[in-house]
Amino acid sequence: MSEVQIQVRSRDDRYPRICQYAREKVAAALRHTSEPVLYARVWLDRAPDPAVARPAEAGVEVDLNGTVVLARGTAQPRWKRST
Repeated sequence: MSEVQIQVRSRDDRYPRICQYAREKVAAALRHTSEPVLYARVWLDRAPDPAVARPAEAGVEVDLNGTVVLARGTAQPRWKRST
């Protein structure tokens, strides 16, 4: 796979480390494909309402030689997770 520019969007620019982390994880996953990667986009969001059970959301859209693959996930804040 040739290196592709992975676009990362976040509504909140206060967390550049999270954006870099997401970029690195997507790049690592894309190294496992033999298909040409035409583009890769990541979006990160967080609900401002503390009552939302899973306020953190992430998604990725990747074009693998014309086949678009979408993935999405949500999570609780770290302080709410059980240990």
